[in-house]
Amino acid sequence: SLQNAVKYEYFYDKWVPVSEVLDMLPLKVPNVDEYLDKNRHVELKDTAFHYFLNVSDYRPVGEQEPYEFARTQVKDMLLNVKQVEFMKQVKDDLYQRAVKRDKIKYYLE
Repeated sequence: SLQNAVKYEYFYDKWVPVSEVLDMLPLKVPNVDEYLDKNRHVELKDTAFHYFLNVSDYRPVGEQEPYEFARTQVKDMLLNVKQVEFMKQVKDDLYQRAVKRDKIKYYLE
């Protein structure tokens, strides 16, 4: 029962990178995609603990990521694009102001 668990992680309400989950287990497999495709229920034990893993859904590398998982990355990318556009606009505005005030000098050889 859960009351006897030393540590308990509940992942059913969110997508989690498989690397984070596997870091919690004493499991080393050469091909994670292949292993999880064949093993959705995993029970392991070491000298101190028993480990139970139930994988309800899994997306291999290269497949479309779930919206909930990719949302943060997309948000960061869009924010970065807006920041770059803003910096370009500020640079252009500063240049135009300098041109109007004759603060730019051209030296031609």
